[in-house]
Amino acid sequence: MTSRRTGASSGSSEKVLTPQLWEDVLTDHGFTVEAIDLLHRQAGDPVVDQLIQARRA
Repeated sequence: MTSRRTGASSGSSEKVLTPQLWEDVLTDHGFTVEAIDLLHRQAGDPVVDQLIQARRA
């Protein structure tokens, strides 16, 4: 998969997909996104996991 630019600056050279971009990519590939949850680990930890619930349309 080609990474897409989000416009968000995290101070890192890594590029991540925002929830909206994930929804766009999945929709383009025939999925219906039912929910996207952002899971924050600990205070001060920059890592945020994205849990995406989707089904094939």
